[in-house]
Amino acid sequence: MVGPVRTALGVAAASKTLAPGEAILVGENEADLASTLAFHRKRGGYDCRVVGDGQAAMAEAQGQRPDLIVLDRMLPRMTTATCPE
Repeated sequence: MVGPVRTALGVAAASKTLAPGEAILVGENEADLASTLAFHRKRGGYDCRVVGDGQAAMAEAQGQRPDLIVLDRMLPRMTTATCPE
């Protein structure tokens, strides 16, 4: 079973390699950065979804169960410090 790993910076990291077609959830409120991240993940063959705040990220993660979650540390409506593991 692969679970989130918290680093000293509070960043969650995956401990497995993703294969094309697997789902990535990006929580990012900066539109330009979010679209760049999504573009490159989709170009790599991943199913990438982007949300703009912490509560939307939680709802999406609970409903869709992505293979990898990439969160901005300072998302509106929830920071990584208050995000449940």
